[in-house]
Amino acid sequence: MAELGLIFILVIYLTLVLGVMSFVVYSAYLTHFQDPLVSTPDAVIEKLLGILPPHLRGRKTFYELGAGQGKVALAVARKFPRLRVVAVEKSKFLVWLMQLSASRQALNNLRVLRRDLFKIPLKKADIIYLYLTPRSLKKLSPSLRRLRQSALILSLDFPLPEKRILRRLSIGSHRLFLHRG
Repeated sequence: MAELGLIFILVIYLTLVLGVMSFVVYSAYLTHFQDPLVSTPDAVIEKLLGILPPHLRGRKTFYELGAGQGKVALAVARKFPRLRVVAVEKSKFLVWLMQLSASRQALNNLRVLRRDLFKIPLKKADIIYLYLTPRSLKKLSPSLRRLRQSALILSLDFPLPEKRILRRLSIGSHRLFLHRG
């Protein structure tokens, strides 16, 4: 009888380990083995929506690079219908999910692009949101150097290399860094 209990515990343990490993591999597959698929917390999105209005005078364009499921882009497009919002994601599946959400919510100001975030031209970007690893931020640095100086860059948890931090906001265990182009 004790052997059955031990076997049951072993099966549960192996199931959990395989589940976690499957999730990690699937996340890596969805993101083309670049950065992990990590969603921006709701508290950060709320804070972001609160700090954007002063930066939205005139016709502006907001980019979310490496958008994943597009939580930020969808929330920004919903809250600011006159703002042009561009979500850039490489995963075909995640792009499809974002497009589905955008069409269900009738967000005509949201454009979803299936592209490599390192190859996207950012000349028209006024505001950029990033939740990327330091390695990816460093790789993105050449593109960010070509931004207009007035562009606002918001980076979650990791500051941009080579950019001066204008403001640092703590949101729970996260930090949001504001930089200028």
